[in-house]
Amino acid sequence: VLIKHENIVAAMTGQKERVFPMVDVENDIYIAYLPLAHILELCCGLLI
Repeated sequence: VLIKHENIVAAMTGQKERVFPMVDVENDIYIAYLPLAHILELCCGLLI
């Protein structure tokens, strides 16, 4: 499945709007549970 840049940007924008107001980015730790090849893991890693 090909994923367009537009789709990745849209996913990251949605995560930023929903997740960042709820967490303290400076003090919280992100624990990955998905393989890096998974699109959600890729977007979370790029966003942080």
